[in-house]
Amino acid sequence: MQKIKVTKEGNQKSIRTTVSLPSEDYKELERIALSNKVSVAWVVREAVSHYLTEPAIPVEPASPVFTGSAALAFRKP
Repeated sequence: MQKIKVTKEGNQKSIRTTVSLPSEDYKELERIALSNKVSVAWVVREAVSHYLTEPAIPVEPASPVFTGSAALAFRKP
């Protein structure tokens, strides 16, 4: 179950989620956050926002685990 949080900024609702990342990716996120004096969470939110506003190219999934509508993966050009 996702937790919904009402923030102070304009009463927008945020949903808290958990993701697993390769350790090297997380280290890079930490480096970016430190160099910009922001949190890793901020970097991730900015990356997700940017990803969702840019056009994506549909590609075949890397893993045969997904089937049906979940089988379509997206990546950036």
